[in-house]
Amino acid sequence: MAGSLAARRHYGRHRPKARLINWTHGLINRCVMVADGTVLLAAGGIAWLFLAASPRPLTWLQSLTVALVMTISFVWVMRWLNLYRVERYSRILRSLLEVACGFVPAAIAGGVILAAFAPRIWSQCDWIVSWFLFIFVGLLLERQVARLLLTIVRQRGLLRRRVVVVGAGPKCDEIVQRLRQPRFSCDHHLVGVFDPQFNRSWRGDGGSTPDPSRVPDLVYYAQNYAIDLVVIAVSWDRSSELFDLIRGLQWISADVVVPFETAGLRPQFVPPMRFIGSPTLQVMHRPFRGSQALVKTIEDYTVAVAALIVASPWMLLAALAIRFTDGTPVLFRQPRSGFNNKEFLIYKFRTMSIDNSDDGSRGTMRGNQRITRVGRFLRSTSIDELPQLFNVLRGDMSIVGPRPHVPNMLVEGGVYSEVVRQYAARHRIKPGITGWAQINGMRGGIDTMDKANRGADLDLYYVANWSLRLDITIMLKTLFRGMAGRNVF
Repeated sequence: MAGSLAARRHYGRHRPKARLINWTHGLINRCVMVADGTVLLAAGGIAWLFLAASPRPLTWLQSLTVALVMTISFVWVMRWLNLYRVERYSRILRSLLEVACGFVPAAIAGGVILAAFAPRIWSQCDWIVSWFLFIFVGLLLERQVARLLLTIVRQRGLLRRRVVVVGAGPKCDEIVQRLRQPRFSCDHHLVGVFDPQFNRSWRGDGGSTPDPSRVPDLVYYAQNYAIDLVVIAVSWDRSSELFDLIRGLQWISADVVVPFETAGLRPQFVPPMRFIGSPTLQVMHRPFRGSQALVKTIEDYTVAVAALIVASPWMLLAALAIRFTDGTPVLFRQPRSGFNNKEFLIYKFRTMSIDNSDDGSRGTMRGNQRITRVGRFLRSTSIDELPQLFNVLRGDMSIVGPRPHVPNMLVEGGVYSEVVRQYAARHRIKPGITGWAQINGMRGGIDTMDKANRGADLDLYYVANWSLRLDITIMLKTLFRGMAGRNVF
C-alpha cells in the first residue's frame, strides 16, 4: 500500500488514465473514410432538395442511387491510390488535389449510370453539373474540417504512443536517448523507465532521480495510466530473464516488443515491427486497437442499455422477491480482477445467506446450503447476473469477454492466476458478462486444473480472434442456450 501511495505521488494526477479506446492512424483514416461517404450521400440529398428546377430531372430514388454509386467509386479509388493516410490530410492544396483525384472517377461513374438509365436528364445539363459541383464542394469542406480536427488531435498528443521501457544498462540508455530525439519524440512519448528487477524507476519527463523501494510502481502505473507500448530492453543473452519478463507483462493491455541486437538484422520467421528506426520482435499485440475498440465500446453500451430496458421488470421483481423473503441487502458486491488486472466491484443479486468469512476464493459448489430459495431460482435462470449491466455502463466490464474472478480464486489448492501460466493474459481486455468459455461448457465452477487450463485457453482464443460477428454469436447462444441448464447453479 505504501508503495502504491508513493507511486501515486510520483506520477501525479495529470497523466492520461488507462483506456480501452486509443487514437491510431488507422482509426482516423477510417473516420475520414466514413465522413467522405456520409458527405457524398448527404450533399447529394441536400442538392436535390434545394437546387432550383421544375420539374427536377431526377427523382429522389434516382439521386440516391447515383450518389451511392459515386460514394462507392470515390472511396474505392481513394483506397486504391492509398490516399487515406493521416500525413496527407495536413496540407490544404495537396488534400484538395487528392479529393479531386477521387471525385473525377466517381463523377464519371455517376454520369455513366445516368446516361445508361436516364438519358433524357442531359437536357438539363446545367442542373446535373450544379448537382455534381455541390457534392464536390461538400467534400472539400469536409476535408478542411478533418484537417482542423487532426491539428487538434496532434496538438493534444493523442497520436503519440506512450512508451514504457523495462531494462537497465547500455541497451536501455540507448533506447531512452533515441526516444528523446526530435525525429522520434514527435510520435513517441517516454513515460517511464523501470528496472527489470522492479526495484527502481525513473520518470519519463526528465529531471527526476531514482527512487529505491518502488516495487509496485509498474503495476500501479499500468493499472491507472495509459500505456501503448512496452519495450523490453534486456539482452537476448539473458533469455531466462527475458522470458520471465514477457510472462510477467502479459496482463498489460499494450504492445510489447523486444529490440533485436544485431544491426541490419531482417528476420524471416516473423515480420519485424519498426520502432525508432530499428527492427523489433513484437511478442504481444494490444487487443482492440483503434476502430476495433470503438466498435466494441459502442456494442457494449448499446446492448447494455437495450438489455436494461427489456430486463428491468424482471430485475424489479427479483429485487422485491429478495427484499421480502431474505431481507437486505438486495445486491451482492464483490471485488473482482478486471482490465489490466485492476480490481473493481461486481454487482449481482444476492442469492445466498451472508457469511462474512467467505472470501469467494473457492467459488460456489452445487448444492451449497447457503443458497436461498429465491436465490436458487435466480441462479438457475441467470437473472442474478443482470445487475452486471450496470458494471458495463460504468466501464468496468463488457457484454462479452472473459469472466472476472476474485483475485485469490483457488483451483485444487493453488491460486488460479499462479498455477495457470497464461491466465494473466485474460486481463488485456475487459471482463464480460458472458464469454466464449461460458458457451463452451465453462459454467458451473472451476474446480480442476484441466478445467482451469481449458477456460484460460478458451478466453485467450476469444482475445486473439475477436470480431463483431463472434460477439453476436456468443450473445445469441447465451440468450437461447446458456442462461439455464445443468451447469447453471
